[in-house]
Amino acid sequence: MPHLKIRTTQPASDFDQEFFDQITDAIAAVNNKPKSYFLIDLKGDQKMSFGGTMGKVAHVTFSSIGKINAEMNAKCATAIFKSLNAKGVPSDRIYIEFRDLSRENTAWNNKLFSQ
Repeated sequence: MPHLKIRTTQPASDFDQEFFDQITDAIAAVNNKPKSYFLIDLKGDQKMSFGGTMGKVAHVTFSSIGKINAEMNAKCATAIFKSLNAKGVPSDRIYIEFRDLSRENTAWNNKLFSQ
């Protein structure tokens, strides 16, 4: 149940279906999980600053049950940076957080993943 949450100052209209398809394909390939498991949540037009300055900024959170470790995080980060760079957000103005979710604290389709 990987969840990629992106908040950015870039206009929401800059992110079309092609962007969602591309980033889903890239992250699914890195994590070796079916695309059908992925949730991408993008909020554009956000008021944000980085280093005290306004401009192009993104804050990304990638959450998953398992697959959160240094090797996988580096591969995911590369794919995320590449996707956001293509939309004009420089790498030095992007933070990415990785969160390892427990099966007993995550639910889908009326049940916990631990059930």
